[in-house]
Amino acid sequence: WAVLKARGESAEFVVETAGSSTPLLLTRARVGVKTAGGTVLEPLATAAMQKPAPVAMAKVAAWWLVLRAQTERVANRFPNSNQDLVAAESLAPGDPSVLFARCVADMDQGLFDLGVPKCEQALAKQEDPMARLMLAEVAMGLEQPVKAVQRVEEALKAAPGLPEALVLKGLLVAQRIAQVPDGQKAQLKTEARQLLEDALKADPKAPRARATLAKLLLLDKDDAEIGRAHV
Repeated sequence: WAVLKARGESAEFVVETAGSSTPLLLTRARVGVKTAGGTVLEPLATAAMQKPAPVAMAKVAAWWLVLRAQTERVANRFPNSNQDLVAAESLAPGDPSVLFARCVADMDQGLFDLGVPKCEQALAKQEDPMARLMLAEVAMGLEQPVKAVQRVEEALKAAPGLPEALVLKGLLVAQRIAQVPDGQKAQLKTEARQLLEDALKADPKAPRARATLAKLLLLDKDDAEIGRAHV
């Protein structure tokens, strides 16, 4: 953008809007620069944007700060991360992606009572099934299985058939097998297995699907099926 401007050419930032709005998890966002001639320049793109829409420079700068804040957060440099988030909030007040980043930063420091409500506020402004699945994982870590199931169902409502959601639901169902009477175990095994198989049909590389399916089959000691599940 700066190079084009320096050459006296008009240019604007654009974001891909095909299929869904900009995700709350910015690592999946597609941002590029559109030239006066209509060409979209996007680093590392493997396919052209289908529906690029203009986005303000202040918002792009805020998103960049969010990504840097996430890098600092992973490195446990929380003061630096907080500074970047404060700057991002000033550039794009109320932006759901910035709000979601703040919620993740809070939860990373164990402040779940502060973080989770911020995530919910961000999701109220902008839907993102993968963000809901992240909250389901958080609920599982906090030993809140009912809340985790609720989050997964919300993700499936927003994106029916989402493989990652089917896998996580299958995991949650599988976890219940050891907690129910013997008469109910078979039903739960069948339900969990179906969810995992549906996920693998949608995405043969769905994370954790094959490993969980193999564990389910191990409960029934089906050696042949276990071998196929691992393939």
